[in-house]
Amino acid sequence: MFEEEKQNVIDACKQLQREGSVIGTWGNVSVLCDDKIVLTPSRVAYDDLTVEDMVVMSLEGEILESPRGRVPTSER
Repeated sequence: MFEEEKQNVIDACKQLQREGSVIGTWGNVSVLCDDKIVLTPSRVAYDDLTVEDMVVMSLEGEILESPRGRVPTSER
């Protein structure tokens, strides 16, 4: 679900890191897709992110997809 959007979030994370806008795992990126949110997981370095790490949630906060069992950022 939302593979292209997940990759776009990863690309944005890496761009923010290159620009020095984030350090390590500090900072979060998400995108609204229809009535769902694709967001970065907690405590995963941006350099290590893959589409399988990304979390998909409902607007109500329910985790709908997390293939590797990642938890969403606590700032959601």
